[in-house]
Amino acid sequence: IGMRLARKLGMITYRSAEEWEQRFGRERVAEERQSGNPFALDFEVESYLEAHARKFTGQFDPNCYLYLSRAMDLFDVAEVFKRTPLIADLKPGGKYVAKDVYDIGGVPQILKALLDGGLLNGDCLTVTGRTMRQNLECVKFNEDQKVVYPVSNPISPTGGVVGLRGSLAPEGAIVKVAGMKKLTFKGPARIFDSEEDAFRAVEARDFKEGDVIVIRYEGPKGGPGMREMLSTTAALYGQGMGDKVALVTDGRFSGGTRGFCIGHVGPEAAAGGPLGLLKDGDIISIDAEKGTLDLEVDAAELDARRKVWKAPPNSYQSGALWKYAEQVGPARYGAVTHAGAKVEVVCYADI
Repeated sequence: IGMRLARKLGMITYRSAEEWEQRFGRERVAEERQSGNPFALDFEVESYLEAHARKFTGQFDPNCYLYLSRAMDLFDVAEVFKRTPLIADLKPGGKYVAKDVYDIGGVPQILKALLDGGLLNGDCLTVTGRTMRQNLECVKFNEDQKVVYPVSNPISPTGGVVGLRGSLAPEGAIVKVAGMKKLTFKGPARIFDSEEDAFRAVEARDFKEGDVIVIRYEGPKGGPGMREMLSTTAALYGQGMGDKVALVTDGRFSGGTRGFCIGHVGPEAAAGGPLGLLKDGDIISIDAEKGTLDLEVDAAELDARRKVWKAPPNSYQSGALWKYAEQVGPARYGAVTHAGAKVEVVCYADI
């Protein structure tokens, strides 16, 4: 699920301890060896992506909440976003990349800033056998850099992801606002029933400035599988239209997405959600400051549409994906295919 040991996250590869000593000095290497952390001097060859660093800083990948939704739903996680400051100036909304984090001291710098700011439980036991506070005792926050800020002086007082709710998303939606200047949008819907259809239209420039491009039937059940809508957003930015339209989907967007892109809309279209009742030209109103996502169509009209609506069949009518689509639950609760531990009669871990 994207988790990694703190000192290995974003790690730049060095061929040997000697090369690392040349980069950081013998005193620091000796300190690490004496720290009792068995993972401190692991030189396994690897290079990690910026997206993983963002998950520790407040510039969250909007998919992070899916990993947490087994115990917390979308709105619980959105509340955490509200009280978690944005402290790392990382791409795509910021200036720096994961290597820059590594150069100023790595993820321990982020953890130290969060601990000093009262946002981490220092008594939490870690895989080193020591507490988080003990692991960070030898870490001094690097004041001589602009990549990671202290909690007392954040880039933004709230995190980079906002939860939305409204008549178009009764079960919620997610939008990443990090790096965005405009937090409201209102326009006519341009409807597509798959990412492929939307991508072809964008390639042909078959849309208008001010449109809200809707990509539906891409949720956990409708996809099936809840893909990331990467091709369409990339094409829009390639045309210079990324900040002139909004995108709404019951699928996902990645941590690298830029612009007004709203994902995880629930209930999804394939489950009978309002997204499936939309027609071209319906007005959609988005307010990331208030946390709302609304459809400006009266209730009587929506009821009439609901009576004639039928879920279109997906392309998988047998095999594992068919079984998944039949069993999967809503994204709000993690898009899992089981009822969870609360209904278990026998815990097989205890056998």
